[in-house]
Amino acid sequence: MNGPTLPAQPAWLRRRGLLALGLTLAAAPALLLLRNLASDHTAYASARRSGHSAAYRSYLRDGRIHTGAARAALPGIAFAEARRAGRSEALLAFVREFPDSPDKPQALGLLYRSALDEARRAQNAARLRGYLRAYPDSPHRDEAQAALHERYSAALEAFRKQASRSNPEVV
Repeated sequence: MNGPTLPAQPAWLRRRGLLALGLTLAAAPALLLLRNLASDHTAYASARRSGHSAAYRSYLRDGRIHTGAARAALPGIAFAEARRAGRSEALLAFVREFPDSPDKPQALGLLYRSALDEARRAQNAARLRGYLRAYPDSPHRDEAQAALHERYSAALEAFRKQASRSNPEVV
């Protein structure tokens, strides 16, 4: 006695391993491309959400799709960070990194003021001389020279107070 017979499998089903391999080879590049596109969009969205220049720089190192938009936004973000920092080093780094930025004149003005304020707070003639050497075109040049003169005058006055009175030529 014979049991029920199964119909013969189609030829393409008999080679299902080859079929799976073919479908994998056809679908893998498309899936990889979609994954990379999604990853790129996510990275750019993350940089925009953070609003930090470091995140934009990171995206520009690895990203592909939104590099134009990231490059356009980076100078404004970097200037805002430098302005918030308020230190001459941050402003100078901005001016050097983005010499063609429309924010450069404002950054230079803040840089000159910030560097002079830092030199004055140091109460150090060498820092004031350094400022005059580093920023010869500063609009605060006269103010820096006056502060340097005050520093020298104060040093001379302090020396006179403690100088020996026995020899008037010492002073």
